[in-house]
Amino acid sequence: MASGDDVSTESGGTGKLQSGVRGRVTYANGDPVTGAPILAEALAGTEVAVPDIGVKTSLYGLYAWPLPTGSFKLSVMIDGIIAGAVNVTARRGIVVTADIVIAR
Repeated sequence: MASGDDVSTESGGTGKLQSGVRGRVTYANGDPVTGAPILAEALAGTEVAVPDIGVKTSLYGLYAWPLPTGSFKLSVMIDGIIAGAVNVTARRGIVVTADIVIAR
């Protein structure tokens, strides 16, 4: 996932991201968070289900997820706890960037 546009999900889907969300997860010092699971939760008013269980960050801390149109809370898990989160609104045909910084 070096480009940040390649999709790789827990369910095994791969390909170029056409719409959804992508970003980079880093620690406050700028180091990438490698292999961290990211989970999505649909927020109030979003009627669609999240299509995959989750995604993981790449070696460079990058992730890409083809979420459907709606509002979601993305949570990064480290050592079994939520270490950081961000709310995003996905729209059809648009790739939204949502970087997450983890304070240690």
